[in-house]
Amino acid sequence: MESRFGHGSDARNLSRLQADTMMTLELRAFMLGGTARNLMHSSSPGKTSESKMKLQLRGLALLAVNLLSAARASHAFLAPLASKRLGAIKSNKFPIRLRAASDYEPIDGEKRINFKVDLNQAKVATSVDLPSGEKKVYCRCWHSGRFPICDGTHLKHNAACNDNVGPLIISVPKDKKLKPKKDKVEGRKKRVLWGYRATAIAYLFYSQRYFTVKGIQPFAIQVTSGYVLAAGLAYILASAAQGDRLGSDTYKRLNLVLVEFGLIGILGWGLVKLGGTVPGFAPLLIPPILATVHGVKGYGYGVLGWDKSGDTSMIGDFCKGVKGTMQGYFSVPKSIKAAGYLAATWMMTALKLTKLVEIIQLVVGGANGLTIFTRLSRFARYAMLSMALYTLKDAADRGRLEGTTFIELNFMTSAVLAALSSFAGIANPVGGTAAIFSAFSAFNGILSILKKRKS
Repeated sequence: MESRFGHGSDARNLSRLQADTMMTLELRAFMLGGTARNLMHSSSPGKTSESKMKLQLRGLALLAVNLLSAARASHAFLAPLASKRLGAIKSNKFPIRLRAASDYEPIDGEKRINFKVDLNQAKVATSVDLPSGEKKVYCRCWHSGRFPICDGTHLKHNAACNDNVGPLIISVPKDKKLKPKKDKVEGRKKRVLWGYRATAIAYLFYSQRYFTVKGIQPFAIQVTSGYVLAAGLAYILASAAQGDRLGSDTYKRLNLVLVEFGLIGILGWGLVKLGGTVPGFAPLLIPPILATVHGVKGYGYGVLGWDKSGDTSMIGDFCKGVKGTMQGYFSVPKSIKAAGYLAATWMMTALKLTKLVEIIQLVVGGANGLTIFTRLSRFARYAMLSMALYTLKDAADRGRLEGTTFIELNFMTSAVLAALSSFAGIANPVGGTAAIFSAFSAFNGILSILKKRKS
């Protein structure tokens, strides 16, 4: 903030202030002296009061002399002060503002401030990093017993010295975007890990119940092979969550496969429930709900990270993944193994599309819920198997078939393809081709184990 005086008038105003102050003090001194002389000449006190009056007059005369001396001293004091201020005005340093360190001038009588804290140090400097949402109160009176933290000693100092010092209060607003604490991240990992395990156990339990009701026959083996594959994918994803690998494209793809399988299971349960054709069907709803919930959570943590600090949105990552998968479907395989997996992928994709057409025809024709559900189950099983095979094709292109995940996927897909071959029959084109691809996957799984042991 600038001074309210112009630079040209500041010098005249300051000089006039100096002269006026000196003249005022001298005038008052002479007036007191004149008053004392008039009292001495005009008063005629008696003998008793004459001594007393003289003493009073002498006191007044002495006061006048002191005031005169003070006026002269003020002149000597104001003269250099006016010279300094005039120089500051001319150099444009007189405006009222916060002083920088280079402008510092000690006040007359100014003494040491710190008599207590780190007296052996040339400079006492404190550096503190405050986390989000924290608040600290720091000492500014140099008397705190917990320096640099304020302990309220300034209140006693102010009362004793008629001072007004107070603490420095610093607070940091809470940042909602900061990473959560380690225990919160670990809690998320544990919940997802146990969610995958619960999904695997639920599908295996339902498979066992299905065998108990239907018996061990080709149709039951084919149906339960889908549940076993879903349990296997959940097991693989649990291992990936434990190893912080859910951010890989492989595991994001498998999470989406698990979500698709779960959603179709929920849809099928709803169709059967509305038809009322099968009593006691409620337990079938538990595995798909677990698969859907934890598949979504696993995919989300894979995209955003356990601390949810990722910049990519789940929708954006999903669209990018779909685009990459479509490109992989039509890309030229980089090896014979990749070509074999791609052929198996195309076969299962063709079966999936065939079942989708059947489902549409059944819905249009007004078929009952149970009939539609059986086609939906096959569609979900073929969709899951086709994406598992595509994942193996992608691993073969990258030369990663020796990884534990892909070894396990090889044996899982081999088992499901064998179940399909058993149900359709080897003489059937679908059954015979499924048997060939089953042996192909099993062979690659064994070969990967041998290579892994050698390395």
